[in-house]
Amino acid sequence: HPFSPATFNNFFAQLLNIKQASPINESISAEKNPQYSGHILLVEDNHVNQLVAGQILKNFGLTCDIVENGQQAVDIVSTNDAYDLVLMDIQMPIMDGYEATRVIRKNGYKNLIICGLSANAMKKDLELAEEAGMNDYLTKPIEPNDMSMVFNKYLIKVAD
Repeated sequence: HPFSPATFNNFFAQLLNIKQASPINESISAEKNPQYSGHILLVEDNHVNQLVAGQILKNFGLTCDIVENGQQAVDIVSTNDAYDLVLMDIQMPIMDGYEATRVIRKNGYKNLIICGLSANAMKKDLELAEEAGMNDYLTKPIEPNDMSMVFNKYLIKVAD
């Protein structure tokens, strides 16, 4: 699954403003997350994953733009230098995350932080991400604690 059931249920409870007697997943709560400064490009073709990741980013105090494939990512990066980090899905239509990263790097964006997102966590997948020019790699389902570790490496923390 591209997201955990607990994250999915908690997200929709928050979206619909439903009070839960016992939270399914407390780690997605904004009160528990450190706050960061940054604008993120989320490259993700799955609408539910977009919603979940977008909410997680918001809970960390981050803003984001969302595109649905690698070609859109290449296009928006080439016209907008406001991104502090790119969360790049690996498997997408039109242009996958590996190819999009290679093109972005070839176009001169060597310092842009790109973190791959995939359900695959084999050693070969990590090697392919590194060869494509990705700085980091997270496995799905996306967990707030894993995102926090990446944000700690590359973004400015503004509060706990």
